[in-house]
Amino acid sequence: MPKRILRASLVLPLVTLVAVGAISGLGIAQLINQHERALIFETEQRLGTTLGIMSEHLDQSFRALDTLVTSVVSAKAASGSSLDITDFITETHTILKRSIDHLPQFKTYVLISDNGIIISSNNINLIGLDVSDRNYFRTHRTDPTNGYLDKPITSRRTARRVVPLSWAITNTDGSLIGVLAVNFSAEYFDDIAANLTEAYSDASISIAYSDKTIFANSNGDYSASLDPYSGQNPVTAMRTSNDLPLQLVAQVPRAAVLAVSGNKTSVIWVAYTLTMIFLTIMVLGMGRALYITRLARDRARETETRQTQMFSMISHEIKTPLTGMLGLSDLLLKQELTEQQRDYVQSIARAGKDMRVIVNDVLDLGKLERGQLRLQPTISDVSSIVRDAADLYASQASQNNTSIAVDIPDDLPTLYIDGHRLAQIVRNFVSNATKFTTDGEIRITVSHGRDLNTSFADDKGEELPALTIRVSDTGTGIPEDKQRYVFERYSQFHVQQEEGPDGTGLGLAICKQLTEAMGGTIGFTSTSGKGTTFWIKIPAPESSRIYSSINDISEVVSEQALNLLVVDDNSLNRKMASAYLENLGYRADTAENGEVAVERAQAVHYDAILLDINMPGMSGWDVADKLKSIPATADVPLIALTASNLDTIEEKLSTHHFTGYLEKPVNWKQLVDMLNALPVRDRTDVVDDDPMLMTSIDPAANPTTPADPLTLWREAMEMPLIDTAIQQELRDAIGDAATDKLTARFVERLDNFALLARNQLTADAGEEWETACHDMKGMSGSLGFARLAALSAVMHDHGWPLTAGADSNDHDPETMLEQLLTTISDTMAALNTPSESKRALP
Repeated sequence: MPKRILRASLVLPLVTLVAVGAISGLGIAQLINQHERALIFETEQRLGTTLGIMSEHLDQSFRALDTLVTSVVSAKAASGSSLDITDFITETHTILKRSIDHLPQFKTYVLISDNGIIISSNNINLIGLDVSDRNYFRTHRTDPTNGYLDKPITSRRTARRVVPLSWAITNTDGSLIGVLAVNFSAEYFDDIAANLTEAYSDASISIAYSDKTIFANSNGDYSASLDPYSGQNPVTAMRTSNDLPLQLVAQVPRAAVLAVSGNKTSVIWVAYTLTMIFLTIMVLGMGRALYITRLARDRARETETRQTQMFSMISHEIKTPLTGMLGLSDLLLKQELTEQQRDYVQSIARAGKDMRVIVNDVLDLGKLERGQLRLQPTISDVSSIVRDAADLYASQASQNNTSIAVDIPDDLPTLYIDGHRLAQIVRNFVSNATKFTTDGEIRITVSHGRDLNTSFADDKGEELPALTIRVSDTGTGIPEDKQRYVFERYSQFHVQQEEGPDGTGLGLAICKQLTEAMGGTIGFTSTSGKGTTFWIKIPAPESSRIYSSINDISEVVSEQALNLLVVDDNSLNRKMASAYLENLGYRADTAENGEVAVERAQAVHYDAILLDINMPGMSGWDVADKLKSIPATADVPLIALTASNLDTIEEKLSTHHFTGYLEKPVNWKQLVDMLNALPVRDRTDVVDDDPMLMTSIDPAANPTTPADPLTLWREAMEMPLIDTAIQQELRDAIGDAATDKLTARFVERLDNFALLARNQLTADAGEEWETACHDMKGMSGSLGFARLAALSAVMHDHGWPLTAGADSNDHDPETMLEQLLTTISDTMAALNTPSESKRALP
């Protein structure tokens, strides 16, 4: 009886427990099913939004350049004048270069003539390449259409995958005069797609042509299928580009989508099991609460990830049309405008530049946090950097009745640091001080040398001097309870009035990370209501010390002072080659085509001729045959410079009697080794050994009527001290680092040249003086120091001191020596280098 009662007593609780468990299980299963359906729908929406963003980004990238190209052509057409490819280069080179530098989705641009030859590019190694057989070029020749996206091709230079996006450049009559093509970076969109798929490890985003050829892929796999998860019931979204023949497809395996909620589902079932053992309702409620909590946390994390991705994407999205807007503003400012129109356009440009600063701050911070921002140290004038920052904010400070003072040592040398990033830090400090200081003073203090509190060392353990910059103000200061947040992102911490200044709150966070990237320290002191001082200390070696140790080409030694001729139809190649060769101790003349090369080779003794093979008109092969047929030049060694595949021309090099060859870009050590191996030729049979028949000689000049040397001297003194165009061309050709190295070597020779010039007045130094004039003319001319190059040419051609026609008291030898030494001193001052040349004066 007791047992029977016991069993009867247990039946109802057990039945109740089973019923509650079954009902609870059904409810949980329904809840999970609803959650999975919602998750799949949300994933479809997110994939669609992602593809929409990428599609719009593709279209805006295309429109930005399309607007630039068509605006230039339309402007020329509206003027009624015909357009040629030279006009187009002149109108667009600077804008294109700046646009490409600021548009990471475009890597390289090329301007192609109507015969298929690349005549301009931001990659000098591509100039002269024949692309007439490429499909995009043939398409524009047969049907001059704009905005043509070709299928991926393989670069002939690097064997890399290239996606050409091209425009036809047509004249007012519709005839084709050239083609502009850019390398549409598939890798850039690969990275964007990869970043946008981080939420799902197995997600795939592909951009493809209509025939399903892959343009970009989140996995970087260009052989992938557009339907990689066929048969797995994937979650799929599709979009089509409005302006380009591309479709975008995103897929995620359904299992991967549901795996996002896998852990949460497990927790629910564990909670359900515990409920069946203990109190079903209570444990189920706790499990449900835990499920909801975890779901909210995961969604918060997901939202933060999506916001970060969207923030980066928006920054790029803003930058693309912003670059186009600034480029078009520059074009408009070159037109004839009314005063009011010009003011409007300048206001647009200023607003655009302000916006670009904000966008760059966002992108810089992202790069710093990912470790992708690289410093670029160069010779930097810290004095100019600081004064420029003070001048930039002087007007704004004046409006607040605030003065800006600068304390800089007179003997502060040029330093080897990243001047651009240092300027960014200083401007930020001064900007903040200006915003929060009224009726007060801002003081910028600079010091350089050993710091007792901070020590820096280079890779060899040698101590480096510290550059310390302090920016102090008498403004509102920073409240003590806010000071710990100063270098955090989005912090705005000053004491502000009712309408205090606003900002992004990124500036000081960027300053801190930039300073640390430069190996330095940053800090501040502040008293609320009294003012603030921000400071940085960074290792900053003197540029002269750095350049004496990093000059790579100084390790290359020329064993013979050879007289060389460089033949190349590209002016930048000629400048680069002559600068390098003369810096290595050679004499280097240049010729712009084959005809000039043959003429100069007959008139001047050359120990070797460096000959470009692919030249218009008289090719390198023709020049070689001509020189070998002339007795006076038959034995001159010929060295071929070529960008062609050596396997295809090696036999021709032997047939045309070349001594050797080098592939572009030239390896200078290999060239020196090749020149050192040449035998020294006998010069006794040379009719004319004048070493000055070089680029500076005008072939059309009449040698029978030489100009008066004093007239040439006066004209030389009227020339500008520096030809900035030549300097920029050289930097574009060989880069900032190589140009700075050549400049450092040039500076080393200036004082000795000044001393030789003075001594030459009393004692003829003969060949040493002639060689010094020749070298100074070549190096100063190649580096853009126009006045010194012209004076050196006059002294070399007509002797020194000048005596012919000396009928003016202001051109006696001592006066001209003073003018020469002043030019040398001014040149060195322009380089921020202390000059010894004045010591040569009596």
